Amino acid sequence: MLRNLLVPVILVTVFAGAALAVPSDCEECHAKITPNLVADFNRGVMAQEMDCTGCHGDSHKGNDDVDKALLPTIETCAECHEDQATQYLDGKHAGSAQQPIGTVTIQHRVTVPRPSTLMFG
Repeated sequence: MLRNLLVPVILVTVFAGAALAVPSDCEECHAKITPNLVADFNRGVMAQEMDCTGCHGDSHKGNDDVDKALLPTIETCAECHEDQATQYLDGKHAGSAQQPIGTVTIQHRVTVPRPSTLMFG
């Protein structure tokens, strides 16, 4: 009996986060090419207050201008999360903190480059 009640409660809890997410034009394409990233973001607290443009800018509109997508650096994170960014920068993993946080390879095999000109150029 408890098991029968638990499954629906878990499903509602997992999918409720997506319903609270701020709508974004980015999702139309990215739900197809990076569905797990979209799902992860929409389950997070940030999705309730902002969309993708808060960290990635609004210049990238489609396949032809992928190079315009900004990749966040620790400075991007520090705009809203100053304490956490300071803790990160004080830690041993901050050696590459000036580089964008990761690169993104999408299913079309397009790898977004990491040069700092994407952020500040």
